[in-house]
Amino acid sequence: MVLAHSLRPLSTIAGQQYTVSFRLASDGFASNTFFANWNDNPIFFDKDIASLNYVLYSFTVTALGNDILTFGFRDDEGYLYLDDISVTNAPTGATVPLPATVLFLAPGLAGLAVIRRRVKS
Repeated sequence: MVLAHSLRPLSTIAGQQYTVSFRLASDGFASNTFFANWNDNPIFFDKDIASLNYVLYSFTVTALGNDILTFGFRDDEGYLYLDDISVTNAPTGATVPLPATVLFLAPGLAGLAVIRRRVKS
């Protein structure tokens, strides 16, 4: 069974190029598969990943507007490690906020606002 997870639509501008990058490592067990898709089009596929060290992968994609980035994997014997996912506008280098990241940041930013308000009082 292959597990897949799609990020909510990304706010992109149709026709512009973006760089999708991420770091991937394995626990050393080589019976695995991993893929990344941009709007259901494969941008990365590998199997039997054995590297214990993170490897940086980077791809240039063309946006359609509200694009979907999907990751999927299968690793029955162990774990794959995915980190540092980013989507940046290729010409400008501006980062596209990933929806899941924004949700994790919101409580922290709210906490900082409360602390700042208390310090001013």
